[in-house]
Amino acid sequence: MIADFRGRLESGGRRAWLARLLAIASVPFVAVAAVSSALGSTIPASDAYTYLAAAERLNAGHSLYALTAGDRAVSLYGGVPLVSPPLIAVLWRPLAALPEGSGRWLWTAAQIVVIFACLAWLLRSQRLGVSVATYLLAMPIGFEMAVGNMNGFLTAGAILVWWYRREWWVGAIVGVMASLKVLPVILVFWLVGQRNWRAVGAFVAAVAACAVVAVVGAGPSSLHGPCGECYRAGATINKMHRPMLPAR
Repeated sequence: MIADFRGRLESGGRRAWLARLLAIASVPFVAVAAVSSALGSTIPASDAYTYLAAAERLNAGHSLYALTAGDRAVSLYGGVPLVSPPLIAVLWRPLAALPEGSGRWLWTAAQIVVIFACLAWLLRSQRLGVSVATYLLAMPIGFEMAVGNMNGFLTAGAILVWWYRREWWVGAIVGVMASLKVLPVILVFWLVGQRNWRAVGAFVAAVAACAVVAVVGAGPSSLHGPCGECYRAGATINKMHRPMLPAR
């Protein structure tokens, strides 16, 4: 019995040691991946650049989901310059008013800090599974840092939702996340499964509040703009890839 206990203790010690080793190795790996992605990109912080261009269109009184004369040139995804809900562009309007696009670098620096903070919080548990996942995902994590996508802030929101999952106000966080990027709406089903009805109510209230902010900051047409434009973008992309599909 004593030998069995000692073996388990040594096994647990090796797992903790390996978890710490991978955690230490992951941080510079993520940093290298971020620098490599940034150097390999034709447009540094390309996603932040897209948000900047969208906010500039709003500040100029132009269409959010179409380019007009004088707009900042951006890459089109299926013919659409922005595939996110309008709230992200509204929140970016003050940043777009900063001189020479400096808001893009402030945003990117902030989300890099947030991502590293999330990594530090996750890795402090010294769980081997978390350390292995972080090490294996170092390249995509570094890429997210380099492009300046909002995913860094959404990751922090997801961690808060999980950690405080019994609180009602986590529904408001999910509502804001879903108003910035549609995918987080799937967390509502998890709240329903938890029978956290107050959180579901907070989600509905947050989505409604974000819709009001979007209407005030981008105009009423912005609410139905993403649906129509993204549908057309998807149809365009589908046509582009259809010749590659095998015939039935």
